[in-house]
Amino acid sequence: MNEPAIRVLKLTKNYNEFCAVDHIDFSVPQGITFGFLGPNGAGKTTTIKMLCTLLRPTEGEAFVAGYDVLKNPMEVRRTIGIIFQEQTLDDRLTAYENLKFHGILYGLGGPYLEQRTKVIYNVAEAYFKFLEAQSVKKTKQSLLDAGQRHLQLAEGFVKTGEKPKLDLLKAQAVYSSAHFDLLKAKQDEANAKKHLDAMMGVLNPPDYTIREDYSLPPFNLDITGAKAMAFQLRPQLLVAHAKLVEAKARLTEIRTEGYPVIYASGLLGWVGSEFPPGRQSWTMGMSLNWPLFEGNLLTHRSNEAVALQRSAEADEKSAFLQVDEELEVSFRSFNDAKERLEVARDEVSQAEEASKLAEGRYKVGLASFLEVADAVADLASAKQHEVEALTDLRVSLAALKKSIGIEEP
Repeated sequence: MNEPAIRVLKLTKNYNEFCAVDHIDFSVPQGITFGFLGPNGAGKTTTIKMLCTLLRPTEGEAFVAGYDVLKNPMEVRRTIGIIFQEQTLDDRLTAYENLKFHGILYGLGGPYLEQRTKVIYNVAEAYFKFLEAQSVKKTKQSLLDAGQRHLQLAEGFVKTGEKPKLDLLKAQAVYSSAHFDLLKAKQDEANAKKHLDAMMGVLNPPDYTIREDYSLPPFNLDITGAKAMAFQLRPQLLVAHAKLVEAKARLTEIRTEGYPVIYASGLLGWVGSEFPPGRQSWTMGMSLNWPLFEGNLLTHRSNEAVALQRSAEADEKSAFLQVDEELEVSFRSFNDAKERLEVARDEVSQAEEASKLAEGRYKVGLASFLEVADAVADLASAKQHEVEALTDLRVSLAALKKSIGIEEP
């Protein structure tokens, strides 16, 4: 049997003679929503404070996720989350900076945040690839529907003798090719879904619906602004800078050990049986200790610290250059993808118009089926280019945000 999420036994809180919470008992199973109802002064807030380890009970016991609020307060705090009635976020920080700050409070260090950004990017890329596979499948389905319609037209024309049998054979070949492409697109969609599950770390997941979101979130940073943000957010750079600061502090500490140190002590006393004593009975002494030499050990330690500082400086510079290059490449890829998407959309518009024209000409007997087949093939190619360009743009945007250090797809 699962441990209750919350278990309270005879919980009591007294303030001198006033009893705010009087020997209450309740249990909250896992996986349900539980709320307190009652008038002002009923003890709701006091109870919540005791469960959150912010207030010590006078009597009784309380357990949260199996942890005793009195004996294991830190474990309790690690397992709970609190949403306050009033805003408690620092309005001087951005949303990302607030998240990062709370992440650090929960022990999420630089390498973890760097890996977290990679995971977010990998999931986003797998999601966009799945959307691409869905779009391709829909395109292939529409082409199959068009092929079926053209096949029916060709069959009618051949039966009436208005078109040669070659048109029917060509229409059948186009329809079969479209059917084959649709089957392959369905398999690609299933593979993309499996890859998305793997990136999310889900094995044998239940059926779920993936929201089709083909919109592009706004991104208004230029390359200069992107670099400035990356230099503040990338954990790789933050860690490199922290190591440099540590190396400098270590060198300063070692160098100060070689400075002369003066030790002084004094004694002020009196001799005699009367108090206060006469002026002639006061005595005082002082000793000085001035260490001037520590051998070559200090020199070796200082040289080692200098080398560590130079190494940290080189590591920081290398990290900055690496991030700078990564941003340049990501920004170029993002801008190239935007241009390709504009061209692909123009191509689709032109191909759709040509396909309608070819089909209309065929219906009135002014064109052969070869003209229709060519127009359909051009439209299929154009739509494929549009889907690929849109996916490239979204993936490149996710890669750019990853390069900056933004933890969102």
